[in-house]
This record gives sequence, structure tokens and C-alpha cells, in this order.
Amino acid sequence: EKWEDYPGGYPMVYDPATGTTKVYPIPVPHHGIISITPDESRGIAYISTCADQRPESSHFMILDLATGKYRDLMDCHHMFAFISIDHKGRAYHPIAGGEIARYDPNTDKLERLKQTIDGKPPTPESLLALPETHPINWDISPDGKTLYALAMSGNQLYAYDLTAEGDTLPGHSLG
Repeated sequence: EKWEDYPGGYPMVYDPATGTTKVYPIPVPHHGIISITPDESRGIAYISTCADQRPESSHFMILDLATGKYRDLMDCHHMFAFISIDHKGRAYHPIAGGEIARYDPNTDKLERLKQTIDGKPPTPESLLALPETHPINWDISPDGKTLYALAMSGNQLYAYDLTAEGDTLPGHSLG
């Protein structure tokens, strides 16, 4: 199967109250959907696409659940990205090379954050900031104030303080 044969992924939303599923159009042709994170209070969902080709292409997008319209925030070029939403409703998406995109729907502002681990830039061994990227699993604490990261082939758990101010997301190794 050639890459061009795959039409792309369809985001779907299931409503348990009505038992119905709504299928939205493909956001980027020939891209799958690797991550979809709803923000039901705003009637949107954040989407990360997955091209499954080199160089990787992964669009960080907003889907308006009422209209089905997409807004492409940026191509982050990061494979198998996860999206997380913090305690202020801001959405995070990894960027190739180690930066982190943060979109604030309250200000409609997209930022590119640097990251540190224990006060220093991430090392290549951490697998968090590679130019060719590496799958990184993200999850958020129940209070939305800590982002946890684990590189797929790594053996370290990292925590980032999402309450920190400035253009750097401070992280530390948990072991």
C-alpha cells in the first residue's frame, strides 16, 4: 500500500446520552489521527495528526465540534504526539527538537516553550528533544498542574510544572 492510498483519519465523537456517533471530515489528507483531546467546556477538540512518513508531519489543530471546522495551529513535525490540557485550559503539544507548543484559548495565543530537566536542557539520552523525534507518552495530573512524560524507549519518568511562568517549562527527573 502506498502512502497516497490512505485517505486519512476521521475524528469521531460518541454521545452516550443519545447513543450516536458524529464523524468529522479528514483534517489533513493522508494523515491519521494520533491524538484527540476534547475540551467540552469550549465545544472543541485538539487534534494531532500523524503522517507516518519521513520527515514526520504532525499538525496541532483545533476542531470546532459544532461546525466541524478545523484550525491548524502549526505543523510540529513530532511523531506520535500526545496533547494535554492544563488547569487553565491551555493545550500542549511536543515540537521536533524539544520545544513544546502551548495554545491558550483564553488569549488565542500560541507559544513555543523551551524545556529544562533538573535546570538544564534535555540530553539526547532523555529522548525528549531529538531533531528526528521519539514517541513520548504524556499524561496530566488530576489537578492539571503537572505534566508527566515518558519516552517510549527510555526508562525515566519526568514531571513538568505547568504553573511556572515564562517561556521555559521546568521539568525534573522522577527516576
